[in-house]
Amino acid sequence: MVAGVEYLPHLPPESAQISNQAQDGEQTDSSEERRLGLLRLAHARLSLRMMSELAADWRAAQQLHEEVFREVSEMPEEGQVDEASQNSGEQAVSSYGEELESVRSAAEALLERLRSAVLRAPTSSVEVFRELASESGGRLNSSMLARLLSKFEPSVPVAVVDAAFGRLDQEGKGYVEENDWLLGLNLPRLGATDPRRT
Repeated sequence: MVAGVEYLPHLPPESAQISNQAQDGEQTDSSEERRLGLLRLAHARLSLRMMSELAADWRAAQQLHEEVFREVSEMPEEGQVDEASQNSGEQAVSSYGEELESVRSAAEALLERLRSAVLRAPTSSVEVFRELASESGGRLNSSMLARLLSKFEPSVPVAVVDAAFGRLDQEGKGYVEENDWLLGLNLPRLGATDPRRT
C-alpha cells in the first residue's frame, strides 16, 4: 500500500485505482507516483490552510471575548455610577433625541415640498402617483422615493429618506401604495375623471 493514501479519502477514482494496483503488487510507473505525490502535497497544503484559517478565527473570537469581558468587568455595578458617567449618558441620550428630531423635521419639510409640487401638477394626485409607480406595479419603494426626493434636495441623507418613507409607509409594508401616498401627503383623492382636470 502506498504510504499516506489512507489519509486521503476524497481522492479521485483514478487515485484509488493506483492505490489498489500498488496493494496488489503491480508496478506503477513514475508518472502515477508523481501524480499521487502531487495529490498528497495539495491535500497537505489545503489542510494547513484550513488549520491556519481556523486558528485565526479562533484567535479573533478569543480577542473579542476578552474585549467584551474587559468592558463588562469595568462597568460599574448598579448604584455605583458616578455623576460624570451619568451626565455623559444623559448628554448622549439628549444628543440622540435632538438628532432624531432634526431628521424628522427635515423629512417633514421634504414631504411638504413634494406635496406642494404634486398639488401644482397639471394632473391629479392619483395620476401623479400612478405615473411615478407605473414601472413597479403601482408601488413605490424606498429607493424610488429617494430618487424623487433628490430632485428637491440633491444630497438628501439616507436617514431623512428613511424617515420620509416611514411617514408614507405607516403600516411598515416596505412599499407605498396609492392610498398611502394620498394619506401620507394629505392629498385630495381626485381621479382621472375629475371635471376640473378635463
